[in-house]
Amino acid sequence: MLELYGIVANIDNAEIITLLGIILFCALCMAHLWKIAGLTGRRFTTVEWIRIYFYSILIFLSGVVTFAKLFFPENAEKLLEILHLDRLLQYIATKVQILLLSIIRLML
Repeated sequence: MLELYGIVANIDNAEIITLLGIILFCALCMAHLWKIAGLTGRRFTTVEWIRIYFYSILIFLSGVVTFAKLFFPENAEKLLEILHLDRLLQYIATKVQILLLSIIRLML
């Protein structure tokens, strides 16, 4: 557990965990939309298509940034600065880090 605490305590690892969580959440939302449409046998509405495109863009951006953070960390930081997402990712990663560290602390 202490090793897991040490991994999550690093902010760079927390950012990668946050990005993977965003990918998972968006993929689950898209799967839910596809499942509902398949079960009811109807076509997507315009709002549902917008949601699918939005989730797809989030998955793509999160995947690219995750890949870049793993293999090209300097370029990932520059990419986040260009897109003006560096502070947003830092804020969300800090909140996720606090949540995960609290859960791990309770398990110790």
